[in-house]
Amino acid sequence: MRLNPDCIRDILLVVEEKSSFSNFVWFEDLKNSNLVEKYDFETIFYHIRQSFEAGLLLDVKRFAGGNFYIKDLSPKGHEFLANI
Repeated sequence: MRLNPDCIRDILLVVEEKSSFSNFVWFEDLKNSNLVEKYDFETIFYHIRQSFEAGLLLDVKRFAGGNFYIKDLSPKGHEFLANI
């Protein structure tokens, strides 16, 4: 799959908006965002994994049944958003 910087930006923006010290971003949060109007789930999941591997996300935890959470943006993720 080709990496789409716009998809990465959109994911990071949702995480930035929804996460806090005590609140993780869950799969449902992404489903309820406008991401699913722009990208299919396979594309979203691929870009979440790539964002995590690139150090833009602090923690991504997957559970059986397809659920997952994203803990927060890393400092590098905040810098990425500030630079775009």
